[in-house]
Amino acid sequence: MSSDNLYIVKRTYTDPKDPSNRYKVAIKGTYTDLRAAKTAAQHVLADEGYTRDDFSAYDVNDATSAASGWPHGDGVIVHALGPDAERFLVELETVPNALPPRDLSLGEGGRVQGCLFHVLQTDVDYNADRSGDARTTHVEGSFRGREEARERALTALLDGGAVKKSDFAEYDVYDDGTDSPFGPGVLVHAANENGQNFLVAVVEE
Repeated sequence: MSSDNLYIVKRTYTDPKDPSNRYKVAIKGTYTDLRAAKTAAQHVLADEGYTRDDFSAYDVNDATSAASGWPHGDGVIVHALGPDAERFLVELETVPNALPPRDLSLGEGGRVQGCLFHVLQTDVDYNADRSGDARTTHVEGSFRGREEARERALTALLDGGAVKKSDFAEYDVYDDGTDSPFGPGVLVHAANENGQNFLVAVVEE
């Protein structure tokens, strides 16, 4: 049965000691069943080979934490800190299901099978924090084909034509095969005059 939404498990790693490789965002699974996605999110770090002893703090958003109040924000399923202030966030994001039913091959727990390409938008507020730590990343859409994802990435900041490239103080596009200086997969970088920067990338699950 088709689902109106996709539930995407996203893991973000932040290492304040490594400016050249400070942030890593990975998509760890896409699901049509919310409960299955939550369960998978709770096990992401264990699946990556970590144990709870590897962390100085390890919080899981389950029934117990929900009853006592969850301090780490909506959508965050796991919040963990490494011994040297590394931070791991495992989050759930909900996006409209744009996959044709014929492309919706599901495995155990409603996990979408096969290759997927996700459009990620990262908003960085250098006015709030010059280090770039004031940032958020969200999924703009998920697609079967790289070209379809690429087309979405190239227009993600333009809001269906309501926003023009000239509305930004800077707008750079990297769609000619050259590597972006802003990280792998980044196709668009834009900035406005108040210190906000925007990065749009396509990543393969």
